[in-house]
Amino acid sequence: MWRLLVAATLVTVTMGTNTIVLLHGIMDNYKTVTAISNKIVRDFPKTKTHSIQMYPGMESLASLKKQVRTLKNKVKALNIRGNITFIGHSMGAVTMRVLIQTWDRSNVTRFISLAGPHAGICKVPPISSNKIRFVPTSSSCNEACNKTLAAIAYSGFGQEISALNLWHDPVREEMYRRKNVFLPPSLCQTRSSCSGRRVTCHFTVK
Repeated sequence: MWRLLVAATLVTVTMGTNTIVLLHGIMDNYKTVTAISNKIVRDFPKTKTHSIQMYPGMESLASLKKQVRTLKNKVKALNIRGNITFIGHSMGAVTMRVLIQTWDRSNVTRFISLAGPHAGICKVPPISSNKIRFVPTSSSCNEACNKTLAAIAYSGFGQEISALNLWHDPVREEMYRRKNVFLPPSLCQTRSSCSGRRVTCHFTVK
């Protein structure tokens, strides 16, 4: 992973970007991407990095629409001049991608996604990796269980939770497109939802 990250950063630096903004994933905090930031600075001393701190831990369950707005305000507050590269991990990568698509006047020119679930998920991330495991998926859960999970994910309450904003049940595609208020528009899967900027991801690390 580090080799790919350094290669991606090298492409970024050599193409003229001197500022990198990093965002952590769900149930995490800025310290995770600070380790990446420190390595970038060591390898490329002239590159400026900013590790965004927002919605750490359980707070990261806030709706992704809210998180996109918060990220926009935080990046604007940095008052960065010149081109910016976004590096996002996991859900942070999705948040960054949608911000790029919807922010007409941004100076973000490059985007690196690290394990970003851009096509959606069909599992709920564990709150505690030691105690609470993944909710069963369609391969290990009967039809009644799947229908219940979809009903919760696509309800008004469910769509206020970030992980469920990414819920993409492949068996219930029509329901997903109609009731998921965040992901389908960002992927041009609904009517009049493709007016945003195109995003090119240079590296996706899984």
